[in-house]
Amino acid sequence: MAGREVIDVPWKGPDPLVTELLAQPGRSKYVWVIDEIRRYPPRPDGCRLRLVVHTIKRPRRCMVHSHAKIANQNNPGDPPTVRQGRSGGRTAVSASEWRDPDDVSPTASHTPRQVKGWHTFCPLERMRMAAGSRVTSEHVAAANVLRAAVDAASIGFTSVRDLAELATGLPGPRSGPSEAAKKQALACGVVQRALAPFGLATISMLNAVLIENTTITSWCAAMTEETGWRHDPAQFTGALVAHLDILVKHFGTLVDRQDDEEQQRRTA
Repeated sequence: MAGREVIDVPWKGPDPLVTELLAQPGRSKYVWVIDEIRRYPPRPDGCRLRLVVHTIKRPRRCMVHSHAKIANQNNPGDPPTVRQGRSGGRTAVSASEWRDPDDVSPTASHTPRQVKGWHTFCPLERMRMAAGSRVTSEHVAAANVLRAAVDAASIGFTSVRDLAELATGLPGPRSGPSEAAKKQALACGVVQRALAPFGLATISMLNAVLIENTTITSWCAAMTEETGWRHDPAQFTGALVAHLDILVKHFGTLVDRQDDEEQQRRTA
């Protein structure tokens, strides 16, 4: 078969089957079809399967293995698995470099410390930069506050562990919830209060656009296919702006602080 490729992968989870599909990194419109599977003992780099594949255009409705299953996690500089799994989509990660906002050294204004890391696509930021957009920097700042609260509530924080706990792997005696657990509980309250004015349909849209970084156009297309009722992107963009106005008002001074920091970062 023309165009066949051979890739060695550190597959995560149950082994795939021949004819199954595998996402390609950076190419959301194409997938690999697995033609052959060859197994061998795990190598030092973690690879344990050799896949013979060929490329096809991604079918409209299909089950596709996430690229996270073959992403090499041995490099600590790699992006998180949750981001690697979104291969080629709007939330795909890319290497980036930016000014360290925590750099308070006397020379920061002239030679600021640079941080290398990973950036992901933000649909709100893209909308804000469009000519005539109704999305403002305050809206982006409010979304960032909500995102931080959602991460804290859903993922939580790392608590301090004493030496005995690390040595035995067993939790030691506690007089009550850890500080990390308290912070996570507080974050849950922040999210609940922020989303209290919205119904389930609105929360679904906010989750798609603000948390999952889906464009409003993609969300409308998915909802149109799911419900059979046409969701007009222009109409729901207006609704999104109105909902963001509510979040800006709710978060208040936190938004002002985020907005000021972002403006300083852009002008630095």
